Amino acid sequence: MPPTLRGAAALLLALGGLGLGWWALRLWVNDPVRPVESKIGAIAAAALLSLLLGLAGLRRALPALQKRTAAPRWSVLWWLTCAYLPAWLAFTLPEMLVLLRQRPASLGLLRVVGPPGLAAGQPEAFLWQGLVLALGLLLPRLRRPSWPPRPRLESLAVGLLGGMALWLGCAFLLGLLLAPFQGLFAPLSAPLAPTLRLLLAVIGCLAAPWALESTFRLPGSPLQAAFPLRRPALSIALVYALLQARPLLFLPAFGFSLGLSLLAQRTQGRAPVILAHAVFNLLMLVVHPELLL
Repeated sequence: MPPTLRGAAALLLALGGLGLGWWALRLWVNDPVRPVESKIGAIAAAALLSLLLGLAGLRRALPALQKRTAAPRWSVLWWLTCAYLPAWLAFTLPEMLVLLRQRPASLGLLRVVGPPGLAAGQPEAFLWQGLVLALGLLLPRLRRPSWPPRPRLESLAVGLLGGMALWLGCAFLLGLLLAPFQGLFAPLSAPLAPTLRLLLAVIGCLAAPWALESTFRLPGSPLQAAFPLRRPALSIALVYALLQARPLLFLPAFGFSLGLSLLAQRTQGRAPVILAHAVFNLLMLVVHPELLL
């Protein structure tokens, strides 16, 4: 087979295998004779297999990220696809379809666009995205990750105040956007298990801020190196907001990303931006865990 067709053939084969596996899993889960334990085991096995295959594919697709400043465009696109598309298909889309089918049908679209749609697929999608982006930065390097140097007191203060200001701005904007839906739907937040809340605190306040800022907004990030843009702050904010895949979160995510990009340009340092992102997620974890960014 010619080398130009191998990639397309492999992609078609992978899509066919994915469809066949999804069909078999649905048959197994929807079978009323099967015990509940076997259905849960099948779902867990399928999730584990998907994770292993995704990590294996990610490891093979990211050798060009060994030098992030010279990352090819296709490697960056493949990396972002592995981080966001599986999470959207596995977690966000099914819950949005359930919201569309609920009664009364006239409120189906409002559920997707409104507060119930904000929580669709969360926090599982956020955890997947943060872990895949972090692994994409770590795996091709084969050495210690590039952590920020020891920050000065001024940098810590800027990051702390910047994160609090961004959180207040996003909370105010979300309040305005949620006001028309008040009284139509139940409160946004749902109680989380202590183990899941602890995992969210670790990923959302440590791994995800470092991975997301190193990927999107910090100088020399793979996205900026692969796609030189005339107005990178606006372009990255637009991409970042669209990747959230939740309509009501578009404007808050856009403003959040734009604020962090401006902070990165003004401070010219890694620590204030990562700290501001971590403070934002920590405050959001207390109020609305499904809105971590």
